[in-house]
Amino acid sequence: MKLKKPPLPIPLLMLIGIVAISFSAIFIKWSDAPASIQGMYRLLFTSLLMLPFARPYSGAAFALRKKDWLMLILSGAMLALHFLLWMGSLKYTSVASSTMIMALEPVFIMLGVYFFV
Repeated sequence: MKLKKPPLPIPLLMLIGIVAISFSAIFIKWSDAPASIQGMYRLLFTSLLMLPFARPYSGAAFALRKKDWLMLILSGAMLALHFLLWMGSLKYTSVASSTMIMALEPVFIMLGVYFFV
């Protein structure tokens, strides 16, 4: 398989991503919309922005098995739950505290896997 060149330089894409992630908690804190609406719009706009880049890989969707589709749906539901809870947490605590807890997410996953799996 021939690798395609990205549409923009990778460092520029990473810079855009870092800036977007850095400001997201602040914009969410400033908003008066409910957390569920904020999460829905975040996922909607992300999907719309990524849709043109997914076109070359659209044929691979037809090769997925039923189990793969169920795992995709489950992972999407978990991502939506993640956004709902994180955006809701910003109503109860500061941006710094919420971001700190979110940065510790890999540690919580590691502990959960160690104790429950």
